[in-house]
Order: sequence, then structure tokens, then C-alpha cells
Amino acid sequence: MRARPGAGRPRVSGRGPRRHQGAMATYQRLPTPPVFWPLLLHLQAGACALAGRPADGLALLDEALSITEGSGFVLSPEFLRLKGQLLLARSPDAAESEFRRAVVSASNAAAPMLQLRAVLPLAALWRDQGRIEEPRQLLRPTYDRFTEGFATADLRDALALLEELEATG
Repeated sequence: MRARPGAGRPRVSGRGPRRHQGAMATYQRLPTPPVFWPLLLHLQAGACALAGRPADGLALLDEALSITEGSGFVLSPEFLRLKGQLLLARSPDAAESEFRRAVVSASNAAAPMLQLRAVLPLAALWRDQGRIEEPRQLLRPTYDRFTEGFATADLRDALALLEELEATG
């Protein structure tokens, strides 16, 4: 049996973000503290990215970041990384800035996997700009800190990018 093309990828439709908005409205009406609100905003921003609505996603991430800024929230690097990805088509320079902020935030949080996830799109951006040595110097020590988990998608992606960079240069 052969896998269907696109199997395993999320299906994108305009209904996903709308359904998520309804769930978020329900959450806001709950009589509990909104501790998960930044995470829900991040999820909604990701849905907007998949639906091709980067401006909506950026607005949601800006709200999430305004809530978590300065709090030491451990997932802030993920918010910044997604913001960079949403900015990439519009402004590679702005995307690079957000990716750099994500790397610093993950480093400050002592979160190696989040740092790797932030380094990957930055290194890929630099590679796409024809820069080879900088992404290699950034990615190699980040990747080398890992002693396990090499079957995860993030580490497999990092190794593939490293091999590509090393073959090029």
C-alpha cells in the first residue's frame, strides 16, 4: 500500500482558524484565570499561518508576546520563531531579527531544543541568502550539544542542513 501524497500533512481550510476562534471565545468566558491564553494565541497564529493569513497570525503573536514579555515564559522562543516565519515572505530582515531574538530567548531559558528550533530557520535563511559559514558556525555547536533524540524531526532537519552546508563549503 502506498501513502497518499500529502498524507501526514495538516489539511488547511478557512474553517480551522474560525473554529479555533470559537474555542478561544469559550475559554475566555470560563471563570478561571487565563493562564493558557498565550498558548491559545500561539496555536491560533499557527493556524493562521497554515491558512495563508500571516497578518492575522502576527497580530495574535504580538498579543501573546505582550502578555509573556519579561516573564521568563519558557515558550517565548517558539512565539518569536513563529513570528519570524510569518514575517519571512514579507521581510527577510525582520524575520532574521525575530529568529535572532528566539535564539537568545531560548539560550537565556537554557532550553536546548527550543534553541535548536530557533537556530534552524535562521540558518536556513542565511543559506538561502548564499551565506554558508555563518549558519554552519551557529548550527554545529547547537546540534553537537545533543546526546539523544536524534530520531526527532528537529534533529534530523538540523543534521540534513549541516550536511548540506558542509557539502557546499
